[in-house]
Amino acid sequence: MKYMSQTSDDIIDTDADDIPIAANRRVLVLRALRIGGLIAALPSTVLAVVWWNSFPLPHDLLTSFLQLLLPLPALWVASALVRKVYLWFDNKFARRIWRGARKFFASLVAVYTIALTGWHVHRWWHFYADFSFSIIVLLTLAALTVTLGLATAVDLWLRGIRDQRDVLPGEPDDPARFRPFRPDASDEDDSDSSRRRGRRYWGRRFIALLAPALALTLTLLLVHDASNPVVQTTAHAPDGPLPTRPTRIGSRIAWEKDVPGLLDIASGVTGPLILTPEGLTAVNPADGSTLWSYHRAGAQYVSPWKWGRHNMFGPTSYNAPYLLTNPNGRYVALRITIPDILEQHGKEIGLDVLTIIIDTTTGQVTSERLTEEYSPLQLTDTAFLDGATAYNLSDGQARWTLEAGTTKGNKSFIGPAGHNSFVIDMMLNTKSRQHKIYDLTLASDKDPRQKATASNFPEVDENPDDRPVSINGWTVQYAEKVDDPDHYTARQMQAVSFDSLAGLEDTPAVDLGKTFGTNIVASHASGTVALYPDTSSLGPAAQKVGNVFDPATRTVTPASECAGPVAVRLGITRVTDGGAVSRALAIRPCDGSDGLTLPVVPGPFRPPPTTEGLAPRQLSNQSQTEQVATMMNVPGATLVVFNPEGEVKANQTSSSERTYPHHRYPYHLYALAGDAS
Repeated sequence: MKYMSQTSDDIIDTDADDIPIAANRRVLVLRALRIGGLIAALPSTVLAVVWWNSFPLPHDLLTSFLQLLLPLPALWVASALVRKVYLWFDNKFARRIWRGARKFFASLVAVYTIALTGWHVHRWWHFYADFSFSIIVLLTLAALTVTLGLATAVDLWLRGIRDQRDVLPGEPDDPARFRPFRPDASDEDDSDSSRRRGRRYWGRRFIALLAPALALTLTLLLVHDASNPVVQTTAHAPDGPLPTRPTRIGSRIAWEKDVPGLLDIASGVTGPLILTPEGLTAVNPADGSTLWSYHRAGAQYVSPWKWGRHNMFGPTSYNAPYLLTNPNGRYVALRITIPDILEQHGKEIGLDVLTIIIDTTTGQVTSERLTEEYSPLQLTDTAFLDGATAYNLSDGQARWTLEAGTTKGNKSFIGPAGHNSFVIDMMLNTKSRQHKIYDLTLASDKDPRQKATASNFPEVDENPDDRPVSINGWTVQYAEKVDDPDHYTARQMQAVSFDSLAGLEDTPAVDLGKTFGTNIVASHASGTVALYPDTSSLGPAAQKVGNVFDPATRTVTPASECAGPVAVRLGITRVTDGGAVSRALAIRPCDGSDGLTLPVVPGPFRPPPTTEGLAPRQLSNQSQTEQVATMMNVPGATLVVFNPEGEVKANQTSSSERTYPHHRYPYHLYALAGDAS
């Protein structure tokens, strides 16, 4: 066939059969798209491999992808079989069918490719919108589907053009062959203009071949950077001194706000940290404004009751804490559950939660790690221990990993540990019965070989995991060896620091007197170690706090001399104004100082119809189960958390209530201004 001397730019694209194939713009574009699709498959494959280990993946993802791609070669083989039929039955009827068969199969491949690509994009959006996970591998597989489908469809289309023109395979003018056409083949001169046209031809061909690969790669990288499920605002580290916890209940309301769906409150170094189903927010204790936020729409936060801290807002059945701070409050840890249909590396290896570490001064995420839901988690001032490996809190870099066989205990310590030490092993004393006693093995957070053992640590009865208490790097220990303690007998106890137990410092133990144990609710509400008195009754008005140990000052104070929330009486009281009787929140410090009454505004607030069982009482496990309010001391303010809908029901059974039992309660926060020391 004689080639035309014009370049492809001089030819009008038509379907006329008399246009040479080498100069037909449609053929040239299709050939470039075919090669471009194959070239684009390479970066898509590379990105899929690179990102494969970075995200949780759906079960059998690779198998499903291969199964979905199987029809592409099947359709190509089917078109080849039709070609065989044409060769066997070379007649007018067979020729008529064959001329459109290749293009028909090419159309099927195009439709199937679009559907398969849409399916991958749909699945990516589903996990992104509903579970807050951007599984970018799904988009790379969608891009790979486009490239392979494009190359297959175009190849079939070019073979259809070849058959329509009755060109033999392998001929110089075969549009389906992979060898390039020679530009300006009819020009026999070696003029400069001919060489320039040739360079333009190869330059445009090179651009056309690379365009799909560049477009797909750029799109994937842009989506990878832009598709962040986290809506986050950060802050600069405070320039001045950080706020401190108030030493007494304030006399005025600094600010108040409604918090729908309150999940948990923790104490950061700059003030309160408030977690709702929408995410985590750090609040300015002075005016209630937002310092920074970490919001992740669709995320399901794990309620890790294994962390060993009683929740402030109700019974432990479904109301366990969601937030865990390190001893100095500089970092907070939270966990997001991974949907059951996702896994890591396409294997069943149990990585089913995402552990997130956030700097509470700035809101910056310093670490994100896929881990097991039941993996023990501890925090010191500078490191966290996830399972058997310690990592830096500041950047998430691994420090060390415990050797196999190091832990032999039947319990795992979870929660804030020492300022510089971890509890790497915890053994239940086999002689202890109902009231359990533990032996601990502690090690430096910098070198696990530097370790020591200690014994005689009582459980916390109200602790859902029966573990020793941990407050600001300190715990409680029996002052004398006790193998089988009587659950109803007060014992002599002492406060000891984890770091001294690990041999990292020489800090003497502090005598706490006789006590029934630690009041965990009052302890975490105040940031001190609150102890039950050595005599106690079961009545709701009974004294729930005897002595109070402050780790910051290492002093022991009777509850009757405490003006802070550790021993305050909180509850509902009746208020009479001009003959009208209403209800209000009453706050009565145990040291006899002036209390505070917070009016319950009618309208959205619906307190319980009776107040007989809700009279002011000290914080405890029992009060949290029955009361409608609780308190928490945070740097810069004392928070009163009020549930205006009434008591939290402990018998929730629906799946949504088990996930977030507080989501239907519009909690109201009062921030009380107080003196800080």
